[in-house]
Amino acid sequence: MTVGAPSLPPVFVVGEKQWGQVAEYSGYGVVHAGSTRVVIGQEQPDFWATFIEMVWPGITPERRQSALTAFGGELDPARFADFFISHEISHLSHGEGWDEAPQSFWAQELFANLGMLGYITEVESDHITALDAFVEATWSSSVKWPVQELERIREPVEGNGDAGVCNYVWFEVGLIVIAKRLWGAAGAEGFRRLRDILVGPVLSTAQIADALADVDPEVGQAIRNWPHFSFDKKS
Repeated sequence: MTVGAPSLPPVFVVGEKQWGQVAEYSGYGVVHAGSTRVVIGQEQPDFWATFIEMVWPGITPERRQSALTAFGGELDPARFADFFISHEISHLSHGEGWDEAPQSFWAQELFANLGMLGYITEVESDHITALDAFVEATWSSSVKWPVQELERIREPVEGNGDAGVCNYVWFEVGLIVIAKRLWGAAGAEGFRRLRDILVGPVLSTAQIADALADVDPEVGQAIRNWPHFSFDKKS
């Protein structure tokens, strides 16, 4: 392990009827972890289909075709659900973070996505092409989400139904874009650097951006410009 192996709680794989008995979020299929459990849905949740319906009209035909080709003709983002177990396990490495500070939540999500990308890249790299195509296509969509400010990332997911979960997924997609850039720039060292930030003194969003800019200036700028950022593929 890059930052030391966390103590792993039991993994609960449950159907929709049992979800309320073990999950901490009401929206079925939102993979999450706490000190006592990792929870993942057994069936494909409805919000993935809703998410595609919302973002698809705002994606260019070229990006649509690229995504469909990478997926073998049928776009099914739920195929990545199992990878979010590595995302949730990564969360266990940063501890409780900075209580309820709004900047802590998005920084923790960036860290967990970085851990997930590291796992996929090094262990199951045959899935990278499809993940990249899905992330790039959906992040490019022109759909306007009700909640967009980075420090408000946690707001949509509870009590707003599938539309709120989809708004939250949009945040995760953007953070995966940034995590991919950070992993490409620094690999495991970037993962360690962000973990050190999260277990240190509380930083503001601007201070986190400055700290990550030392690893990759474009990552720092992307955080400052959220959600209006893009990365040159050639860089």
